[in-house]
Amino acid sequence: MSSSDSVPAPAASDAGTRGVFDAAATGADSGGGGVTVLAREAVGPYDVVVLEGVDTPAINSWLTANDYFFPPGAVEALDPYVAQGSKFVTLRLSKDAIAGDLVPLVMRYTSGEPCIPIRLTAIATVPNMPITAYFLADGDVRTDGGYVETQVPDDVRFWRGMPEAYWEVLNREVDRAGGHAFVPEYRGPVPSIQLAGESIEDLRTQTDPKLFLSALATRNFVGDTRLLGILSRFLPPPPGDDARTFFNCLISGCGDYDAYLATIPFDPNALVDALNTAIVEPRASAEALLHRHTRLTRLTTTMSAAEMTVDPTFRVEAAGRDISNVRNATLVSQCSEEYLEWDAPQVLRMPSGTEASWTPGRPYEGDAEFCGSYGMVPEGSASARGEGSCSCRLAGGATDGWPAAIGVTLAMLAIGGLRRRRRRARAR
Repeated sequence: MSSSDSVPAPAASDAGTRGVFDAAATGADSGGGGVTVLAREAVGPYDVVVLEGVDTPAINSWLTANDYFFPPGAVEALDPYVAQGSKFVTLRLSKDAIAGDLVPLVMRYTSGEPCIPIRLTAIATVPNMPITAYFLADGDVRTDGGYVETQVPDDVRFWRGMPEAYWEVLNREVDRAGGHAFVPEYRGPVPSIQLAGESIEDLRTQTDPKLFLSALATRNFVGDTRLLGILSRFLPPPPGDDARTFFNCLISGCGDYDAYLATIPFDPNALVDALNTAIVEPRASAEALLHRHTRLTRLTTTMSAAEMTVDPTFRVEAAGRDISNVRNATLVSQCSEEYLEWDAPQVLRMPSGTEASWTPGRPYEGDAEFCGSYGMVPEGSASARGEGSCSCRLAGGATDGWPAAIGVTLAMLAIGGLRRRRRRARAR
């Protein structure tokens, strides 16, 4: 359930789909017992009801009478929302829908203050639950409503490919801020992301199921969470057969199911309609949503139930300094005459200027003849400096070749991988 100052208009995936409805136009009716049903509609795979009540017990009674699950502790969590006159959205899967049909639900509000009803989340949460909010606007979105912004300091473990360390440090900094804080992980231009897929209108006349699926596989549909369920409705696999195996076989053109396909009807026009409604149109609408705005803000936090006492709100301000989702660090080899180049100790110089040991190094214990054979500076050479059997400085070469650094990317949707570049330096 969610709350707002006004009645939202839900839509399956986005407003470009057939699930959009005008809550005001549907009319209000009394649900009985102090509850008013403001809107009732089938939206995508969901049955959606928008309602308001005179008090929490009335809403509880209505939900129970209509076979909704009302978890323990929800009464107290709902009280402040009912007191401020909030409307509530209830939803459940339609009778003919399955769990695989689950899709995002978009709600549009006339209220100009974005809010996360976090107090309701406390009913069924986990300790230190990660929460990430994305905001599209023509300015920068900042925390409000008693929440502050904090930063995640550098930690060498981020560059060692340990994403759990990032959440550990982020949670620690949020707790230091009293549990009501967000970390701005990105502020800047909306990235160029292609969400809309290719048109499939040309497949309406393709009556061969195998050729239809082979063509569909080239349109960037494979991997969509709704695809398997849609295909299974229009091309049901043989009883007892695995759906993925069935469709993968048809896409590859195998003949294992030719006899079976001859016994079932196939309507390519109806399948194209279903794919357009569930996948093509929502993707195009989502991409259009991105193009309507100039700035993206990503705010992340972690919260436990005891901290979910105040709903965070957010405000839009004029665009300011960009915050990149990329952190670059420099990996420096501390060369001297006692190390071979590949065995020299290394330190990681992080964006804040803090340094941490990366590798301890291993002194060379061999002879100068080996060093010379690998183009190193042997002991006694005019180019050698200090004492020791060899140098990790290339013979006759500069000490600052390989201008590079190691980097980590905190990606738009998750913590990314490593990018390496190295810079050689000679100890003086």
